[in-house]
Amino acid sequence: MFYPLGMELRFSPRTDRGTATAEESDRFVDRITDVLYSLEDADPAISDPDTGANLAERSMVMSMRIDASALRDAERVFLANIRYTLRVAADGTTTSGSFEPTKGPTVHEIGLASS
Repeated sequence: MFYPLGMELRFSPRTDRGTATAEESDRFVDRITDVLYSLEDADPAISDPDTGANLAERSMVMSMRIDASALRDAERVFLANIRYTLRVAADGTTTSGSFEPTKGPTVHEIGLASS
């Protein structure tokens, strides 16, 4: 069964100089998106990864569909892939090692819009 899951993150990217610039934050979000999309090719349980960001608010939404036998299993796979994505993205930017979530994110199921 496929479970569409999502998570909103608020973050404070930092560099050795302090708070990251808008350009550095944008590159960090781009890197997150690239890594998340690459997971679809690497893991057959993942489909439809997507991101949305508001750089002014330092927030981002990450979502994907997970193929799993139960919601609890899907949540575990989702969280493992989100952690991996953030770790790899931070290693590939000038904000390396300084991704600081500003609140504890929670996973939620994404409802389908009806027409």
